[in-house]
Amino acid sequence: MKTTRHCKPNLVTYNTLLRACAQAKEHKRLEQLFEEMCQEGIKPDICTFNGIIDAHGKAGEFSAMVSMFRKMRKCKIKPDYMTYNSMIDAYGKAGLITEMEEALEDMATSKVKPQLSTLNSLINNYGAAKRVDLMELVVQNMSALGIHPSLITYEVLIKGYGNSGCFEKLRTCLEAMLDAGVMPETTTLNAVMEVYSNNGLFKEAENLLDNVAVMPTELTYLILYRGYLKHGRVDKIDALIERMNAAGIVPNDKFLMHSLEFATLDPKSRTSRDVAKDSSNNAKRVSMHLENSRTIPKSA
Repeated sequence: MKTTRHCKPNLVTYNTLLRACAQAKEHKRLEQLFEEMCQEGIKPDICTFNGIIDAHGKAGEFSAMVSMFRKMRKCKIKPDYMTYNSMIDAYGKAGLITEMEEALEDMATSKVKPQLSTLNSLINNYGAAKRVDLMELVVQNMSALGIHPSLITYEVLIKGYGNSGCFEKLRTCLEAMLDAGVMPETTTLNAVMEVYSNNGLFKEAENLLDNVAVMPTELTYLILYRGYLKHGRVDKIDALIERMNAAGIVPNDKFLMHSLEFATLDPKSRTSRDVAKDSSNNAKRVSMHLENSRTIPKSA
């Protein structure tokens, strides 16, 4: 293209290349291409900067992310909500709450209005940090911004409450979701199942399976399966397989792999050697069930 008349690379060309490098995590090449386009006299736009900032943020390269943000300002290009979303999400996922809040303050100073995705990211990151008070504060400020909680909002709230051990608030959140007319989906069921299973609340998890209006999937049962293994309740595995059979769901390769991986863990990291032995036996049971379920009957 560079040597062909009337076919010189332009802004669209470079933005496409930059996006490809970001997806391939070729960050060194990313910076080289950026410098090259500037040397060629091609002025980067908002898409250029947002793509590079997001790539560095996802990689945890915060110095490079901030450097590109400053270059963006130097080029007189105003950041938009996507710019700040990338920075807020990157800092939050790394547990850098102070830096995340500084990015949010900069967003307010720049008079860039947060979007639903921005607030969902804040809720998710505060929840991961077990800051329930700040998580709820974000929700309270939603109405002032003219933004209504979505299904994703409620799901990240559920995860946050579960991560903080606030199970009663989790149930209240589910009720509020239904009162708001937001109907749960399989992802919602799985989020609640993850909380109950991780915390050994198997009675609640099993009651949820029995009474939920949403159809469970293979992942739903896999989450409960992991919970049983995590807490040494391998005695519940057979009943789980029966539940799956009744629902017409066949255990897939993930079940077998997780069972085998768990069986090979160091027994000292588990509750007892008996658990390791039971888990190994369970791996064999799941393996046999998996093979039997795949057997194709011969035609008469």
